[in-house]
Amino acid sequence: MPGSFEGRVVTRHPLPCAQGSRLKLIASSPSAMLASEMDPYFLSENYLLHGATLGDVDSIHVICEFRDFTAGQTVVSVKDKNQDIMIVLEGRVRVESVQGELIDELRAGAMIGEISFLDGHGRTANITSVGESKIAVIPAVRLKELMAKTPKLESTIYKNAALALCQRLRDANQQIDALLVPR
Repeated sequence: MPGSFEGRVVTRHPLPCAQGSRLKLIASSPSAMLASEMDPYFLSENYLLHGATLGDVDSIHVICEFRDFTAGQTVVSVKDKNQDIMIVLEGRVRVESVQGELIDELRAGAMIGEISFLDGHGRTANITSVGESKIAVIPAVRLKELMAKTPKLESTIYKNAALALCQRLRDANQQIDALLVPR
């Protein structure tokens, strides 16, 4: 079915919204799910693919891997060198600095790994599962191959990742401003 929806465009989430994002899912099972068992358009709910055609969403769905994590299990470590993008499907994950300080807690719909994907370097934070969680992994190598074949998709993903990072930077700047003592 890849490519069968080429003209239709995904426009559900124009801005990054890690907390409170909606995601359509089928019933989960205790084991990892195959891509064929997931709603093929769960990705269309994620801000990374805002503006992508449904055919492109379908192509990315085909390369996804789905993993289950238990409470306290490491999802990503700063020691990891991979550049895969991950999307929290169910549950919550805790993002911590190298020193172990809480940076954020992400919920369903949140994206993980866009910095490593964009700059080609290792991970910037440690992420652990808070309770049971399910994560969709989009392998970087396969995604970049797909993007090379589809320039419009490449442009869409880079634009949306940049917008998400801009929002995070704005949020970080506001947090820093709130901590600064007026002179």
